Amino acid sequence: MRKLGGALALGVLMAGCMGVPIRSIPHLMSLQTEIMTANPAEMMFAVQTDANVPFPQSGAPVLTLIAAPVTKDAFPTLRAELPMQQMTSSNAAVLGLPAQRTGQQVRVYGFSPDAQAKILQVRKDFTQLREQAKGKGGGTLSVGMSQEGLLTEGAQFERAQWESWLQMTKAKGFFALWSGTMADLRKQAKKS
Repeated sequence: MRKLGGALALGVLMAGCMGVPIRSIPHLMSLQTEIMTANPAEMMFAVQTDANVPFPQSGAPVLTLIAAPVTKDAFPTLRAELPMQQMTSSNAAVLGLPAQRTGQQVRVYGFSPDAQAKILQVRKDFTQLREQAKGKGGGTLSVGMSQEGLLTEGAQFERAQWESWLQMTKAKGFFALWSGTMADLRKQAKKS
């Protein structure tokens, strides 16, 4: 019952987030489990936006992992921010993404070998810390994906359509993560 209550609360919370497709809620609810089991080499993030939108040279989506104790001071909080890098092959159809629409561009990002190793290290550290904290409430793992580093400045781009997808495993493929305009995404980023 406790799990169901938490799932419902998360579902209501996510449904209230502007731009998050309701059909993506089950995928988002499984992220904590999947981040602990998925092959980091298969994790990918994709963006489709208007073809005239330039991407910042140094911009990248960033995966944030926060491992925290349920009971304060049971173990130190771990935080890892892992920037992704643009992949050279971003053929949407081959990757299983929706077809690129006319007048749109698709960018696909993955983790470098160093970032993949860091994900594995965070998993190992979190598992050990959670075990040590047994009887003290255990621990939680929060997963976040920041897209703000990809946003281009300029009023002329604020109405550009922006859709993003996330893939945790090749077997499950991509799921829609967010949809709206660049202005909507910027507003949502300021709130969080």
